Amino acid sequence: MIVRKFLSWSQTATAGERAEGASALARAYLYADLSEQDYDDAELALTTLLEDPSPLVRRAMAEAFARAEDAPHHIVITLAGDQSEVSSAILSRSPLLSDVELVNLLEVGDEFAQSAIALRPNLSQTISTVLAEIGHEHAVLALAQNCSAQLSDAAIQKIVDRFGSNSDITNALLLRPNLNPFLRYEISRAIANRLGRFVTECGWISDLKMMRVLNETKESSAISIAGSECPDVSELIRHLRIQGNITPSFLLRSLLSGSKDIFLHAFIDLTQMQRDRVEGLIKNFRGSGFAALFAKAGLPNTLLHA
Repeated sequence: MIVRKFLSWSQTATAGERAEGASALARAYLYADLSEQDYDDAELALTTLLEDPSPLVRRAMAEAFARAEDAPHHIVITLAGDQSEVSSAILSRSPLLSDVELVNLLEVGDEFAQSAIALRPNLSQTISTVLAEIGHEHAVLALAQNCSAQLSDAAIQKIVDRFGSNSDITNALLLRPNLNPFLRYEISRAIANRLGRFVTECGWISDLKMMRVLNETKESSAISIAGSECPDVSELIRHLRIQGNITPSFLLRSLLSGSKDIFLHAFIDLTQMQRDRVEGLIKNFRGSGFAALFAKAGLPNTLLHA
């Protein structure tokens, strides 16, 4: 009876009226004390509305079902795959969508649909990783700004690799709590590179001078991050070594900055020797043992005196 009456009425109703009717019917399904038959009839009527030509009607249903745990799953998943104007409410809030379903929706969704998913509270690491890999720029910005999203170090690094030139994204990443120091260093590198390109494109200084300034900036940044944010600098030092950034100038700069811990951990990482052994050789820096340590670290003998 509900289906027949509703469908008969919808034949002459305007899109706005049908949207109000769809919203009312969805709320009745969720909250009214209906009989089992009425529930079945209401669900059937709502299912028919998925074919309504007006997005106003489908969006009204999406907004009514967005947070509901008792919404019909087949209606929710259909609305989630609709155009962004309709799907965004479901994509950003529905508790019924599984990670597998969200991944599929990410792969086919436009930047608005992806952004809606990126803003979901407590977004899982699985979805965050997929977004970091394939997300549109605006969606990745939404992800970076979502502090409740679970973002792995690898996902953040991927975002920096893809969108390090976007200042909004890098600024949002820097504001994330408990950001790994080596990722903070990678973000600072991306920012320095972006500023360097801007300066050279403007023709203010030569490329050669800009490279020197960038290298000095990156070294200073690493030393600053290690000194202020690392209770244990070994992970950052390991990252710098893998990137080829533990250079003689970096080591000398760390000493001149008073960062003896950086100097110590750099030699531990470069030589793969035990900490107490390296500490002893560094303390007796005028001895032959330190010279041997210096050579084992792969550093040029011409800089040993400095």
